[in-house]
Amino acid sequence: MKKNLKGGKMNDKVELRELESQPIASIKKKIKAWQIPKVFPKLMMKLFSFLEEKRIQPIGAPLAIYYGFEKGKGEIEVGMPISESITPEGEIESSNLPGGKTAYYIYTGKLRKISKIYDIMKEWIQKEGYKYTNIWWEVYLTDPHKEPDQNKWQTEINLLLE
Repeated sequence: MKKNLKGGKMNDKVELRELESQPIASIKKKIKAWQIPKVFPKLMMKLFSFLEEKRIQPIGAPLAIYYGFEKGKGEIEVGMPISESITPEGEIESSNLPGGKTAYYIYTGKLRKISKIYDIMKEWIQKEGYKYTNIWWEVYLTDPHKEPDQNKWQTEINLLLE
C-alpha cells in the first residue's frame, strides 16, 4: 500500500472489472454535492428501517450511486444489495446496481478525502484509453459502529465505463 493523501491509503493500482447488475432496495434524491454528508445518513436510516420492518436481509454492504455530479449537483441513490426485487413503497424503490465494465479501486481512509481518488482514477482511465460515464458508486465496506477510526474505513469505488 502507498501512503498518500495526508493519512489516506491507496492501493497500488486501479483495476478493470466486469460486473453483473445487482438488485438493490434504494432511495433516490436530487441534491447538491455539499449536502451529501447530511442527506446520506438520513436516507440510509430510512432504508435500514424499511428493510428491518419488511424482514428483508441485505446481501452486501451499503452503497451510494451518484448520477451526474460534475457541476456540483446531481442525484444520489442510497442502496442496499438484496437477493431479489422488492415492491416499491413510498420513497423506497426497487432498483439495480449497474452492470458493465468499471474502473475499480479500494480506498482506505476518511471519506472527506476520497475526491482526490476520483481524480487519480479518471486520469488512469483516460491514460488507458477508456472513457468514464457520469455514473459511479461507492460501497462502504467498513461498519462505522464496529470500526470508529475513520482512517481505517474502506470504500470500494466503481466508475462505470462506456
